[in-house]
Amino acid sequence: MHPADSEAQTHAEGIPGPGTVLPSFRNTVGSLLLGVGGGGTALSERPHCGCASSGALSGAGVTNGQPYRDRAMGLRSTKCQLMAASLCVMLLGLSIATLSTVTRYGLHFSVISNVALESSSYRDIHHAAFYVGVFLSMTLIFAALLSAVAAVRESRCLTATAFFCFALAFCGMIPALCWRYMHSTEVEDSMLDVYDLVYEEVRRNGSSSKRHELTLIHEVFLCCGKPSPLGDTAAVEHKMCHPGTAWAAGRDCLQEMHGFLKKHMGFVSTLLSITIGFTVYGMVLTSFHWFSIHFSNNLDRKGKYTLQGR
Repeated sequence: MHPADSEAQTHAEGIPGPGTVLPSFRNTVGSLLLGVGGGGTALSERPHCGCASSGALSGAGVTNGQPYRDRAMGLRSTKCQLMAASLCVMLLGLSIATLSTVTRYGLHFSVISNVALESSSYRDIHHAAFYVGVFLSMTLIFAALLSAVAAVRESRCLTATAFFCFALAFCGMIPALCWRYMHSTEVEDSMLDVYDLVYEEVRRNGSSSKRHELTLIHEVFLCCGKPSPLGDTAAVEHKMCHPGTAWAAGRDCLQEMHGFLKKHMGFVSTLLSITIGFTVYGMVLTSFHWFSIHFSNNLDRKGKYTLQGR
């Protein structure tokens, strides 16, 4: 048979020729390109991670869309609040560190500490206040850094450690604040006792080596002498307080020290109260953040998904 006749007969009988693409093959290729494992689900119809699509997804990581968005928004809000609280706590920690340094090396405190006896209670209070302040400031700064990193990385371990640091700082500040109110006059009495000892020694012995220290105290506190029921302080004031200077105004040193300590202790109490409030707030945020991470492991594309055919 002639080849042309054979090809015509083939087309007439519906049998594809050598150069013709099979329609069924073309359909099969298209279904393989568009389908998913022969299930017939198109790629454009695949649900994205975190979005449920009319029963097409099932698995432990897929829930209703609205609760998912609510939990994600709650976690995001907690992270923002935790970051802001961490910044405030860090600033408060730096403030406590600065206040502790001023208390330890400030001129008003150091001039009294230098002339105080070794057995004086002022030295013990002075050193204890410095070390407690340093401990609290370092704990707060460390807690702030840990909570900030935990909020960024969503780490349960770091969040728990930050909560522990907040709790440790809280347990240290509560006794300090209680001691400040229960022993409010102990610091003042110890400082005034040191001044009384130096003043009386200089009054009894004008050539005493404490004369220079007493003059330095008068210059620092801008005062001169103290009232005495015996009225025999004029000689000491005449030697220690030079006329014509700015601090020789006849002001009582006991009253000046009392006013200075009152302002300083008031500032300490205010700073401790504010820091305690932020510490409690940090404890609440870190605990809530830990539980949010613990019960929301499916957030941010975490979880396993199973595709099912229609």
